[in-house]
Amino acid sequence: MTNVEPIISKLPLPKSNNCYFVLCLAVQEAAILYPRYPNEISLEELCTRILQPAGKSTSRAVRRSLERAVEYIWLHGSNNPVLLAIYEHPIAEKLSAKDFIACTARYICNHPQNYSGVRLTPTGTPFRYLAEDGTPYFAIPCNHPTVRDLLPAFLGGEQP
Repeated sequence: MTNVEPIISKLPLPKSNNCYFVLCLAVQEAAILYPRYPNEISLEELCTRILQPAGKSTSRAVRRSLERAVEYIWLHGSNNPVLLAIYEHPIAEKLSAKDFIACTARYICNHPQNYSGVRLTPTGTPFRYLAEDGTPYFAIPCNHPTVRDLLPAFLGGEQP
């Protein structure tokens, strides 16, 4: 599984914003599904897949969070080197949330990086997983109140 947070954290989107966390979940799920997303799997289905870990009640709410995140990045991201690398060309027009997630997932899959640390995993219940290198880790639901209180210590004082 790919950890997208180090890439997303370099984009101009405050980590304290819930849209940041939802965008991380969406891009991570899209990277797992790559290259099936967006050709075979719609944005609506992607939103449904991350509904529970995103802490949203409807896929429409997830989609709105993603659209707000992309809008914020578009408004504040001119000349951001990571954004330019993701798009792979000068940015002329704002991409839709669907296209932004697809471009970011493609970038992450084509530029694999080995990161250790907190891994955002779209799950509603804790499970034991194995990383690609065989290292075991636990996925803990981030929407649990106790975990929400502990996350700022791991994320440098910022709320997800």
